[in-house]
Amino acid sequence: MARLKFFEQDIRLKVAADLSPEAIARDLAAVAGRGLYEYMATHPEKPDYVQYVNGHKWRPLDQVVAPGPIVFEFNYLRQIALYGLAFLEARSPHGSGDYARHHFVMHDQARINPQSIPPDAEQIVLTNDSDYARKVHVINAMPKMKVPPLIFEDLRQAILARFGQVVEAQIHFLTLPWGYVLRREAKSNRKDRQKGMAITYPAVVIDRIIR
Repeated sequence: MARLKFFEQDIRLKVAADLSPEAIARDLAAVAGRGLYEYMATHPEKPDYVQYVNGHKWRPLDQVVAPGPIVFEFNYLRQIALYGLAFLEARSPHGSGDYARHHFVMHDQARINPQSIPPDAEQIVLTNDSDYARKVHVINAMPKMKVPPLIFEDLRQAILARFGQVVEAQIHFLTLPWGYVLRREAKSNRKDRQKGMAITYPAVVIDRIIR
């Protein structure tokens, strides 16, 4: 699996001694804008980004005050969400298709369309809220399903293999506000299997590495 290519570039302008601060600022804005355009044009996975000019979020480039800085903070969480959903879909059992339909993305503790992830988001969650999501994930819990276990662990490793330069990823078992609640006492004495308790769902929690 190919890893994404990232770069960091520190642009330094050589300016004539007689240039005014306004002229230097115009050159700085032009160089930064051209660099952003060229990067986005040649990059196969165009990331979202947040622009900072003199420390101000989304201030226009032409309002820079020399010597800057101008910073573009790139964010790949939207691409990771789409990649993750495709991975889970491909690995899901496809009998009724019910399990595959329950994969989704969360941001800020709410379900979200991956295309709507904010460009300054710092965390997303990929999970599945089918009643048997945990059983599909756990080894041998549903042997009749023709699908390898540990689907979310495999997803976590795939995300790190491709996007590990920019995110961290961990396995968590989450409760969901709308999740299933146990209606009967479990036959075992497990404390997490008592009547009235909410079941937990396997998830990959993905945090952006902010440098």
